Amino acid sequence: MTTSLDFILLPLHRQNDRDLPEIPGMYATQAPRRCARGRSLDNLVVHLTLEGTAPLSPKGYTKLVGYLVDLYFKTAGSSTAAMQTVASWLNDYLIERNLRGVSRSMQSIGLLSMAVFRGNRLFLAQCGPTHAFLVNSGGLTHFHESDMEGRGLGLGRATKIRYYQVGLSPNDLLIISADPPSVWTTPMFNGLRGLTISQMHLRLIHQIGPELEATLVHVQSGERKLRVLRPEPLKEGPKTSAEKDVPSAEKVGQARISQQEMAHAIEAQSQSLSQPVVESYREDSIPLRTHEDAVSVYPDQEVPQRERIRPQRERIVGPALLKIGEAIGDAIQQASRVISQFIKRMLPDESLLAIPTSMMAFIAIAVPLIVVAIAATAYFQRGRVRMYEEYYLQAQYAAEQALQQSNAPALRDAWHTVLEHLDNAEDYQVTENSQVMRSYAMSVLDNLDVVVRLPFQQALVDILPSDAKIQRIVTREGDNELYLLNGTKGHVIRAVLTEQGYKIDPDFVCEPVPKPLIVGELVDIIALPLDDPNNAVILGMDGNGNLMQCMPGGKPPLTLQMPPPDMSWGTPRAFEMTSSGLYVLDPVTNAVWIFWNNDEFAELPTLFFDDQIPPMGDVIDLTLNRDDLYLIHEDGHLTTCTFGTPTRCQDPAMINDLRNGGASSPRIDEAVFQEIQYAPPPDPSLYLLEPEIPAIYHFSVRLSYQRQFRTQNPLPEGPATAFFVSPNRQVFLAIGNQVFLSPLP
Repeated sequence: MTTSLDFILLPLHRQNDRDLPEIPGMYATQAPRRCARGRSLDNLVVHLTLEGTAPLSPKGYTKLVGYLVDLYFKTAGSSTAAMQTVASWLNDYLIERNLRGVSRSMQSIGLLSMAVFRGNRLFLAQCGPTHAFLVNSGGLTHFHESDMEGRGLGLGRATKIRYYQVGLSPNDLLIISADPPSVWTTPMFNGLRGLTISQMHLRLIHQIGPELEATLVHVQSGERKLRVLRPEPLKEGPKTSAEKDVPSAEKVGQARISQQEMAHAIEAQSQSLSQPVVESYREDSIPLRTHEDAVSVYPDQEVPQRERIRPQRERIVGPALLKIGEAIGDAIQQASRVISQFIKRMLPDESLLAIPTSMMAFIAIAVPLIVVAIAATAYFQRGRVRMYEEYYLQAQYAAEQALQQSNAPALRDAWHTVLEHLDNAEDYQVTENSQVMRSYAMSVLDNLDVVVRLPFQQALVDILPSDAKIQRIVTREGDNELYLLNGTKGHVIRAVLTEQGYKIDPDFVCEPVPKPLIVGELVDIIALPLDDPNNAVILGMDGNGNLMQCMPGGKPPLTLQMPPPDMSWGTPRAFEMTSSGLYVLDPVTNAVWIFWNNDEFAELPTLFFDDQIPPMGDVIDLTLNRDDLYLIHEDGHLTTCTFGTPTRCQDPAMINDLRNGGASSPRIDEAVFQEIQYAPPPDPSLYLLEPEIPAIYHFSVRLSYQRQFRTQNPLPEGPATAFFVSPNRQVFLAIGNQVFLSPLP
């Protein structure tokens, strides 16, 4: 018969020789009501530690670990499969976070432990050189592998994880720690079994030094419950004779509770888990949040530069509800007396007017509710003002610190911190002071980053369908004609410039055709020259290497098949036309194919590369400047190649950051570029789209940073999906189904 077990958790956290009540990176919870198949019986404990120069704040830990827990319970299958999913996601997240912090030498390594309790079984997973100690009737089992020293999550694409499985019995102990103290020896652990939680606590923190982060799990007979103990600060009482004998390494300062007091509080809590919580020690309600609460938490501590951080509002809502409840109770109790006195004062003679009972009942209910509503509104308003003032003062202090900085990297980081505090403050209230400070901070950052703000406006007179997603933009005939590739349906929309703006041409036909040559959804388009022999305006290509020429005036498109290379087509993704020929990007075959102008597709294409072929499986776009080829990869880095005998490539290509404090590196501002365009003379340049900010980066043809273009006015939420810089120096920017334009300075 399987014994039902309870799992009592005690965080052991000491920082700077000061005991703290909880561990930011520890999260424990039971299975939620709605979870994936195979998760309903699981109790999960996650213990995450980040080492390195890019730590997380306590709020960041809460968001990140909360998301990991949510991901675990959303993943169906075995426990090991779910833990593998969590570890892989965290590894990818830390890699991307580390890449964003390369320029500032900010890196972190994740040390992750996950313990799943199901019935009387423990399923343990470890990533990195973490430790777990199981103390049971058979002695001590140490879960740790020395070959993992120096390894952890965030260092490479491969996620190395170790699994263990063991049975549990009442009075077993599990201790999890990324860096256990040296005084934790086998004799010390073997002496823990059979002790009370308070005695275990004293034994574990004896002479450990100023730093500790560990989780103690005590297995008890029970009802399959998972509880977390959390000490609250207590006043230090008079020393007992036992306390006088405590070694000096265990003595606590004036601001800390004594070890004996903490032990008594722990013992009292562990013995009365089913009773009301004692005043000095309570069951932690934060790590044991419901699954529904954890769903909305997303771990983006490293947010984009202008992305707003939503502060937590629990400090307002909880007290407010308490006050409302008290107000309702008092108001209902006194309603009859207040109304009676009010009527006596208003009426000269009670006998002159008899108020119906129904009206009296209505007044008795309505008046307290109105009073409570007014009081609640005032309370919430005062709470919001107080929260605004708190964050605004933090922004003021950060601004004072920023004004003392001199070198560019430190100045940039300092003013980003100011903006983060202002984001938090303006979630509660926007004032003239906050707007003035925000304007100044952004102007400083714009000067540092050479950012030019553009006054984008709506380009289209008509409204495109809500499901449209513009993924390519080109212009023709002096910007009088605008062509938009809708990635949702793979067709081209034509818009003609009028006095009101660009108006959609309903007669233009440029969409997939079933015969005589099947041309599927278009993946890329090119504007054709004015002297095209077929009077075609647009050349489109589908994912099978078939071409389509489109004409205005309602004429049906012409189709054309490019002869496939010897190895056949993979999945052509983009193409470019120059005076020398047509260049087709085919990442599946790791190739860029050239159709020379003089063969009119009569000959097989030529491979752009010689012996040196860069890996191109993740290339998403290309452009050319004469013999120079530029490729964008999914992670945002560039590859450059020069056609010749032989063709030479540089992967990754180095970007020259000419700003103060900049350097030459494969990435800039941790931007992940999506689209690239070459602009010909008189100002030969490269323009690259960073969709999330959104921003258009301007580089020289040698990849030297020139400036960025960003919006001056608010744009719709969501990433940019396409852009185009026209020969007449108009810049077009698409966000989903909307297109904006602005002149370039």
